[in-house]
Amino acid sequence: MLIAPVLLAIVWTVGCGSKTTDKHNSSDSAVYSDSGASAIANAGGPDSLTIPIKTPDGKPARFAFRSGRIEMEYSGDYVGIRRLTFSDYGLYERKLDSAVPPQRVAAVVPPFQLSILRPDYYGVIDLRAGTGQRARNRVYATYVDSPESDSVAYGELALRRSNGERLPDTTLLGKYRCRVYRQSNSRYSNTIWVWGGVPIREEVRLAGGAPGSYLLEPKRVEIGINVPDSLFEFPDGITITDVDPH
Repeated sequence: MLIAPVLLAIVWTVGCGSKTTDKHNSSDSAVYSDSGASAIANAGGPDSLTIPIKTPDGKPARFAFRSGRIEMEYSGDYVGIRRLTFSDYGLYERKLDSAVPPQRVAAVVPPFQLSILRPDYYGVIDLRAGTGQRARNRVYATYVDSPESDSVAYGELALRRSNGERLPDTTLLGKYRCRVYRQSNSRYSNTIWVWGGVPIREEVRLAGGAPGSYLLEPKRVEIGINVPDSLFEFPDGITITDVDPH
């Protein structure tokens, strides 16, 4: 189902720390506006980011930053980019994939897929077909009603329920200190590196050499930018089917 990639986006919502160093050659760049620098300082510095329990206006926080845009590049069975844009400390997230399989048919990430996550719903659409699915964000609703919402960050609680394995913490590119988590079963493994709760690297490996394995690496990181609310609405002309997210 198309909805599966969005479910992964919800459960992979975590904080960061540091233990080991993972060195990668990359031409990524980082841009911090004044508000982004303040977010880093409030979180304890770029080497010790933590996700706040609440945003300044009292809402749950998924990320350590108010807003941002992360651009990642595919390699492996896909070529293309993923652009993740967020606001309101990650409560609103837009993820646009323009990845296409270079040779083999790979259905893990449909080309030109757009997903949107909000407190009220999450959904994913195929921009070529003009169709998509949407479901109520039950994860957010459950968190808000949970007694743990006063002591555990939104993303941390979602991670605990995802059965993700915690791997040694890593520093990417000499400056992004991340927690690393892996989900795996007999069909695939999905490893994600998160910085202040923001996913900035991802690796999916399918078992048995099945097509669809890929690596996403950061190329541009912008924090504290202005993000219009209109980005978190589905485009006009899309046929959306509401589904039950069981």
